[in-house]
Amino acid sequence: MYHLWADDLRAGGWCACGGCAGMTPSDQALEATNLVAEALERVDPAAQVAHLAYHDTLEAPQRVRPRANVAALWAPRNRCYAHALDDGGCRRNR
Repeated sequence: MYHLWADDLRAGGWCACGGCAGMTPSDQALEATNLVAEALERVDPAAQVAHLAYHDTLEAPQRVRPRANVAALWAPRNRCYAHALDDGGCRRNR
C-alpha cells in the first residue's frame, strides 16, 4: 500500500484550468491518485494506492471513479468526537 496524500487545503489549492474547472476538488484529487496508481501498476501489479479524503475532498467524487488498485481512506478530521458521525442532533457532524 502506497500512501499519496495531496495537500488538501480548505477552500483552495485546486486547479481552475479549462480541463479541471468543471471538476470538484474530490474529482481532481482522485484523478491524480488514479494516474499514480496506473503508473505504479506497471511496476508492481499487486501495489495499491491509498486515496485520502479530507477537508475539500470529503464529498464523493462526481465524475471520476477509482481504479481497482485505489483504496479510499475517509478522514473527517473536523468532526465532533463527542457524538457519533450519524448523530443528527450534533450540528457539526450533520
